[in-house]
Amino acid sequence: MSATSALGRGRAEVARKLGQTRALRALAVGCGYAALDRALLLMVTVASLPLPAAGHLRRGVFSLWAEWGNWDGRWYSAIATSGYRPDLRRFAFFPLLPMLEAWLRGFVGGNADAAGVLVSLVGSCAAFALLYERVSAWSDEATAERTVRYLALFPTGFFLAAAYTESLFLALVLGCMWAIDRRRWLAAGVVGALAALARNAGVLLALPAGWALLQARPPLRRWWPLALIPAALLGFMGYQLAVAHDPLAFVHVEAAWSRHVSWPWVTVGMLWWALLHAPDPAGNVANLAAAALSAGTLILGRRWIPAADQIIAWAIWALSVAAPAKPPALVLLSMDRFVIVMYPLYVVLAHLGGRMPRLDRALMLVMPVAQGALFTLFLHHYFVG
Repeated sequence: MSATSALGRGRAEVARKLGQTRALRALAVGCGYAALDRALLLMVTVASLPLPAAGHLRRGVFSLWAEWGNWDGRWYSAIATSGYRPDLRRFAFFPLLPMLEAWLRGFVGGNADAAGVLVSLVGSCAAFALLYERVSAWSDEATAERTVRYLALFPTGFFLAAAYTESLFLALVLGCMWAIDRRRWLAAGVVGALAALARNAGVLLALPAGWALLQARPPLRRWWPLALIPAALLGFMGYQLAVAHDPLAFVHVEAAWSRHVSWPWVTVGMLWWALLHAPDPAGNVANLAAAALSAGTLILGRRWIPAADQIIAWAIWALSVAAPAKPPALVLLSMDRFVIVMYPLYVVLAHLGGRMPRLDRALMLVMPVAQGALFTLFLHHYFVG
């Protein structure tokens, strides 16, 4: 064996061990923050039990799983229990989470809500670990840890623990991006297809995957896995055609929540009217702030974020504001929740927090308190996002 080949093997072995160490640390950080977040939310749940529920939605016998699956969680558990047919409005909710709930509920006493919370726990562990691994590869471990911490403690970050798609979808997006980085096109296509079955925004992963393929310029025969991502959405559309006689039912049923695809200037006009005249100006301000601050943060931190990650973040942002709700509903409905999966936002905050210790301390003071307050409202059937 020549000295050159021995040196090369030694370097490869060192790189392999460093990669294993980073992966183990990422898993420890991910699972640790997921467990810590659940413990804090459980404390909030128990402490807020004496408070009344909103309006006619008064609580009967307390169930932790049911409380952590309010609002959209009710729809997912209904699909897991009885499918899409009884109420075609259910097509607004994509099938991967209810499919997992239907499969897992046999292991948790038949409770679809409990299965949804379990999926979110596993999804959060995976999402936090993958986010830590990705950011530490771009930057350093301190920035990666702050990124995960800010995401876990973000005011609406409790949706990562609820029986919602946020944690599952974020884990799949990050898994797809991990595969794209390593030019594992088949893995990227399969994971991207699962993301497209988790939420409509999942199909947007075809954009960073396509961009990476153009950069890598592999032979054309290597491109076919990308087709799996839109194929998953087309498969769901085919199911809708068979059941509802409308392949775009997932778009059309959004009218039940007053959502319609609109031109940007129409959205601005509706938002301006809502801020002045709608009965919930605070909700409109919160969602407008989420949209504006997230866009500003992405612009500010573009030099810290790889191009492929910027592409998926901006694509999700654009889709989130493309179908506003007509007043008196909140115009940018749920924007304060949609920003959770725009993970580059938290990378930017982590860079800023590392440079400005006062900002880091302020965020660590404000975000957990805000999350506890919003989660209390969510538990008691007040709409949050």
